[in-house]
Amino acid sequence: MLMVMLAQSAYSEYYRGWYPPVYLEETPEVRYVDPVVCASETRTAGTAINVDGVNGDDSYAGTSSCPMKTLSAAIGDAVNDDEIVMQSGLYHDNVSINGIDNLVIRAATGATVVFDGTQSITEDLGGVWSAADSDGIQEVTLNQDGWQLFLVYEEQVPARWPNAQFSDETVFNRSYWAEGTLTGSNNAYTKGWLTDAGPEDGVHTGLNETINATGLDPVGAIAVMNLGSFRSNSRVITGWNPSNGTFAYDGAGVDWKTKHHAYFLEGKRELIDQDGEWWYNNTNNRLHYKTPSGQDANDLDLRVKVQPFAISVEGSDDVTIQGIDFFGTTVNFNNCDGCSLTNATLEYPSTSKRGLGIAGESEDDRWMTRFYRSTNSFVDNISITNTDGGAIEFQGSGGQSNNNTVNNSYFHAIDWSAADQKGLMTTIYEGGRDMYFMNNTVHLTGASSVLSIGDAPKIFFNEVWDVGHLQSDGAVVQVMQGEAPGAEIAYNWIHDVIKYGARFDAP
Repeated sequence: MLMVMLAQSAYSEYYRGWYPPVYLEETPEVRYVDPVVCASETRTAGTAINVDGVNGDDSYAGTSSCPMKTLSAAIGDAVNDDEIVMQSGLYHDNVSINGIDNLVIRAATGATVVFDGTQSITEDLGGVWSAADSDGIQEVTLNQDGWQLFLVYEEQVPARWPNAQFSDETVFNRSYWAEGTLTGSNNAYTKGWLTDAGPEDGVHTGLNETINATGLDPVGAIAVMNLGSFRSNSRVITGWNPSNGTFAYDGAGVDWKTKHHAYFLEGKRELIDQDGEWWYNNTNNRLHYKTPSGQDANDLDLRVKVQPFAISVEGSDDVTIQGIDFFGTTVNFNNCDGCSLTNATLEYPSTSKRGLGIAGESEDDRWMTRFYRSTNSFVDNISITNTDGGAIEFQGSGGQSNNNTVNNSYFHAIDWSAADQKGLMTTIYEGGRDMYFMNNTVHLTGASSVLSIGDAPKIFFNEVWDVGHLQSDGAVVQVMQGEAPGAEIAYNWIHDVIKYGARFDAP
C-alpha cells in the first residue's frame, strides 16, 4: 500500500485538525519499461535523471523510458545543475549528497513520493514474535536498532509512568506527569534528587505507592524531568529511597529551579501495563510490546523506525528538495547556502534517542529536521507533525546561520517530552540571525516557547494556539536581550494559550 500524506498550509480550511494518512493501493500510472532497450539506453548529459521505485532498475540510464530504481543510484550519476525526477512510490533510502551544487530533486508532476524510514518487523526484518507472557507482552528480536514503534502507521506509546496516550493527546497534558515536593521555601531536596509528591486523583497513585503495589524497581528507568522552568532534561535513575519516595540521578548539566518540578518515567519493561505500550532492550535487541486486545503481534502491521535521515546534504549549495514526503524519517542540511525544502509533508519525522535507552542525549546531535551552518535557506509549504523534540532547527552563529526563511507551513503535535533541546528548548530554533518566520500555523506543542529564532528575527502573519503545555515559564515568541535590536514582530494571531504572546528580555 502507498501512503499519501497531504501537506497542510496555514490557509487550508482543514488545518485546525490533524488528518491521518490516506492509504491507497499501490497502482500508479502503468509504465512499460523494456529491459532489452534499457540494456543499451544512454542518457544525454544535462537531461533529467528519472527514478521509478516500481518499474526502474539501478542498472538503467535514468531516462524517462529507462528510469533508475533508487535515489541513491541517481545521486551517484548526478553532477552540478542536474535535476532528478521521481515517480510515485514508497521509497526506503539513505542518501548523502556531497559537493553537488544547483541540484533539484523533485516529485514528477502529479506523483506521490514518500520516503519511509520505518520497516516491517515481520516482512522486512524477518522478526517472529514470541507467544504472550502472563502480562500479555510479546517479544521479538530485531536485526537492527528500532527506536519508534508504529501499528498501521500510528505511533505506539513508549512504556511510561504515569500513563498517557497519543490518541487522546494526554501526552501533551502536564497533569499526566508526576510532581516533586520542592518549593522555593521548603528545601525538600537538592539537585540530583527528587521526592515524589504522592498520588494525584484520577491520574496516578504516587510513585512510592505504585512501587509498593507492583514491585516496580525505578533504578535504571529514565526520568524525563522539568526542573528548570523552560528547560527539561532526561536522566537515568541511579538510586531509590523507599522510606521517603526519593530517587537519585546524575545532576550534572541539569537545568534547575526551586519550583514547579514535574516528571515521568520511561525505559523499563516493568512500565508496560497498558495495551499499545512497548520497550526496546538495546542490550539484546529485544522489542517488548503489549498488543491491543491481546492480538497476536505476528498478525499485525507493526513497523519500527530504523533511520534518522533519508536525505543528508553536505557542503552543497542551492540544493532543492520539492514535492517529496517523509514518514518516520527526515532531511538534514549541513553547510549549505540557498538550499530549500518545499511542498512536503513530514509525519513522525523525528523522535528522541530515549527509545534506544539513551538519556540526556547531546542537544547538538539530535536526529531531527535541521539546517546546520546554512544560509539563505528556504522552507515553504511544508507540514511537520508528531515529533518528540523540536520541529526544525537552524544551528550556527550569526555568521554561520542567517537569512533563513520558514513560510506558509504547518506544525502540529510537536514535542511531547520537551527535553534535551537546543538553546531555550523551543519548538522552532535559530542560533544565528535575520530569520523570517511568516504565514505559518502552529498548534499543540509541549515546549514552553514556540519561537526562539536568533538575532533580529522577522515574525509576521502567523497563527499560534494551544501551545506550551509541558514546561513552566516561557512565551510563544521569546526574544532575549541581545536578539532584540532589529526584531520585527507584527500581524500575528496568538490566541488560546497559557503563556505570554511575546516576551522581550530587558536589562
